[in-house]
Amino acid sequence: MKVLVVGLGEIGSALLEIVKGVYDVVGYDIKKPIELPEKVDVLHICFPYTEGFVDYAVGYMEKTNPDLVLIESTVLPGTTQKIHEKLLAIDICHSPVRTRKADGLKWGFYNYTKFIGPVNLQSGLKAEEYYQTLGFKTRICASPLETEFSKLIHLAYFGVILGWNQEMRRIARKHRLSFRDVAAFLETNTVESEFRFPVPVYDGQPIGGHCIIPGIELLQRKFKSKFLESVLESNEKREKE
Repeated sequence: MKVLVVGLGEIGSALLEIVKGVYDVVGYDIKKPIELPEKVDVLHICFPYTEGFVDYAVGYMEKTNPDLVLIESTVLPGTTQKIHEKLLAIDICHSPVRTRKADGLKWGFYNYTKFIGPVNLQSGLKAEEYYQTLGFKTRICASPLETEFSKLIHLAYFGVILGWNQEMRRIARKHRLSFRDVAAFLETNTVESEFRFPVPVYDGQPIGGHCIIPGIELLQRKFKSKFLESVLESNEKREKE
């Protein structure tokens, strides 16, 4: 089986290493371009979402004639279906990466269930069989919309938690509270409840990285939310603070 991974950032590079232990695989990145194979069995798309994402993905598909396309990227909901409509004969699924750099990217691939959003049942079954040969746990969803939205909802959920941590510190600062005491109150609640309450305290710094804020902004394009507006406003305020 011939596999191609397009986009060799942190996610694509980790995936390339995993696939390398099982199949004949090639990695491609615009920063280090190589001659693309004319035919592959599986194409992983791992580059970041932009307005040109659909056209870029279709271009790689036309050049390499894959039997199965797996979109690992976080994308605007509806993207997978748009790509499918361009090339109906190719099986395609959206399967967003759930791993974190802090966990170890390869560890995350093996330990987080790989949710598969297929354009049809055949695509989903084909993707599941392939992912399981890599040692991944899998779950087939109803369509790509479930996985596209779920990834953004997950990022937004974490963003809301981080935004509230920024606000907790503003409350403490305004009322001259010892935040060490406030944090201890919350953290012991977590430990002494045997983790029935989630760990609530983070550093309160501006939300960085390339996932959470972009994910919230994508979700806002499909579903306007005052919760998410407050997170974006809080983060902008924290950056100025």
